[in-house]
Amino acid sequence: MNLPPPGLAEPKFLLVDENSESRFLLARTLARKFADAVILECHTAEEGFQLARTENVSAIVCHRTIDLSGAELVRGFRAMRPGLPIMLVSGRDRKSEAAEAGATCFLPYDEWLRIGSVMKSMLSREAGLGTEQDRAQATSTTRGPLV
Repeated sequence: MNLPPPGLAEPKFLLVDENSESRFLLARTLARKFADAVILECHTAEEGFQLARTENVSAIVCHRTIDLSGAELVRGFRAMRPGLPIMLVSGRDRKSEAAEAGATCFLPYDEWLRIGSVMKSMLSREAGLGTEQDRAQATSTTRGPLV
């Protein structure tokens, strides 16, 4: 089913990645799960931080930019939007870094096909909604003692 979690009829996501092909792949895959979502894409930290300040986004997905690592992006976003769900994506195992930086969840890049279901689980968990399966999915990828 392609429905977003309850309460998020038209979510807005911010996707930050320096690589346009990676960004495109993640955006298209995310849009398959959230067909009505608005997906804001950018390739620089400066633009990402500006959008995070001015747009009412439901969640942020970040990889890296030319000037900042994924963990540095997470720290910056977390400082300005403390309660916002943030997903860090990386081709390397950065679960520990993601958790320390304040990411809500970490997704290995080679599992990019799961971005929609992981996002749904993350949003459901953050909102206290969703099914038992959603919560179990979120448990396998989220911060804190669940990493």
